[in-house]
Amino acid sequence: MTPFSAALMAATVAHGSMPTPTLIRDSVTTIDQPPAALTANAAQDLPVLMRAVTSEGTGKSLQSFGEIYLKTGTAEFSDETGAIHAHAWTVGYQGDMAFAALIVAGDDSSRTNALLADFLTANQ
Repeated sequence: MTPFSAALMAATVAHGSMPTPTLIRDSVTTIDQPPAALTANAAQDLPVLMRAVTSEGTGKSLQSFGEIYLKTGTAEFSDETGAIHAHAWTVGYQGDMAFAALIVAGDDSSRTNALLADFLTANQ
């Protein structure tokens, strides 16, 4: 998964189906076939679960930005010495804006949340 695909995943939850992203500004992106819509259960449940990450979970530090929907996480890896580390990520959406932050070897999502706080502040 890349930060782009993670942001597209969040946009899919916000939209109910995968939107066609603009890959090059002022250029129309074409697709070979339309993406499948989310199931009714997924379309109903995913925003609730992502909102809970903001209201009572690991994204609570971003509550002050209003109605924001998040998913945070880590992906563990071991370095050349065998020590365990983690890449940290936060994905989400607010209104019609989807976003993703990844910090390679960031260890936990508090760091990606702080990065997104700066991003969201700049985009208010």
